[in-house]
Order: sequence, then structure tokens, then C-alpha cells
Amino acid sequence: MNSYQNYTFENFIKDENNEFCYLMAQEVAKNPRENNNPLLIYGDISTGKTHLLKAICNYIKHNSPEVKVLYSTVEIFTNDLINSIRNDKMNAFRMSYRQIDVLLLDDIQFIEGKEITQEELFHTINTLYDLGKQIILTSDRRPQNIPTLTKRLISRLESGLVCEIKSINSKIFIQNFIQNQIISLTKDLTTLNSLKENVDLFYELENSDTRRLKAILDKIIEYSKICNKPITSEIIKTLI
Repeated sequence: MNSYQNYTFENFIKDENNEFCYLMAQEVAKNPRENNNPLLIYGDISTGKTHLLKAICNYIKHNSPEVKVLYSTVEIFTNDLINSIRNDKMNAFRMSYRQIDVLLLDDIQFIEGKEITQEELFHTINTLYDLGKQIILTSDRRPQNIPTLTKRLISRLESGLVCEIKSINSKIFIQNFIQNQIISLTKDLTTLNSLKENVDLFYELENSDTRRLKAILDKIIEYSKICNKPITSEIIKTLI
């Protein structure tokens, strides 16, 4: 779980575009197996789907260590399935994915065109659901809009709560990042304003996403730390 430690509800940046999904993710984390099962969060890249999935995972592991939680991706699920078939270890595969309390599965859109994976996933979700276990999934689109998905899998995936998450407003993202990360490195309001203006301009010109914005901001912080220099307007402009 060390690689997930930064994915928490506390550091998830919220606005009106993602607040509902955030609240539903929190509800499932606090009360798994009660409602919203399965919970499916879908949206474009860099909207925070994986962050919420890992935040749920972290929350449950921290607050309810007795609950068996498994985070995986469709790619890992598929590879595990293929290796199990090759090595005649299907029983072990099914036990690892079905004898748990909460399954978190990321990027289900990559199940497109994988008939054997779809079949196994359908039965895995059905088994967990029938046992009263919680399933949370993410996708870049609604299951009904993923080509080649079987009707029964679409029906199962959309049988609970399906909610769309959208990109956070870039200005809110930048302001939050500055407040929590950069303001401790510089108290100069001119520098802070320059940062906001330049990153906003970059966002507008490049049609960037929050991952790229964060990369720019991280770059500025690292430069300041490594070179032991205060963040200035000149540094900001140069790095952007």
C-alpha cells in the first residue's frame, strides 16, 4: 500500500464537477456492502477516478483492517487469468478475487474485445454480489458505450450506482495546489500571481489536463528545492 499512501479523501481536490462522485466514494468506504453496489465511476482521463478508488482502498484498510480489500486493474486481472489458465491454477485465481470483502477494479474499458476476461469478470462480480460483497469500478465511459461488451455484463455493471466524474476547474486545482504546496516556499504575492497567470495560460493554450498541470507545478517545486532558490516569476516563466 506504500505506493497508494498519497491517495486519500483529504487531498482529493473537489469542485462541482466531481463532488457527487467524491461523496459516493466516501459513503462506500465508510459503509461498504450496504448501498450503491456495484459503484461505477466513469469519466475522461485525469479526472480523479483512480485517486478515488485508491482513497477508498486506503480508508478501509486504515479504519477497518479486518475487511479484505483488493485493488486491481483490468490489465492485472486479465494477466492473472491468462497465467492461471496456462498453469492450471484457476481455483487459486478465483479464490484470490472472490474470497474478499471489497473489490476495486480500475479501467474496465480495457476489457473490450476480451471475451474470456469478460466471462470471468461477470461471474466474479456475480459471486461477490450474491455474497453481499462490495464492488467498485472505474471506466473512461459508461459500460453501455464500450463496444463488444456482452449485454449481461453491461447489465451487471450498471445495476448499481453509475456516476460521471468530470475534470476539475483548472483555476481551483491551481489555487488548491498553491495553497497546500507552494505557499510555504514563497510569500511573495507577485510570484504567486505570476504562477497562476502563467499556468492558466499554459492550460488554455495546450488544452492541458490536471496531470500535466501537476507535473508543471511539481517541476517548479523541485527546481526550487534542488537549486535552493526561492520561487520567482522568472523561474516560473522559464520552466513553463
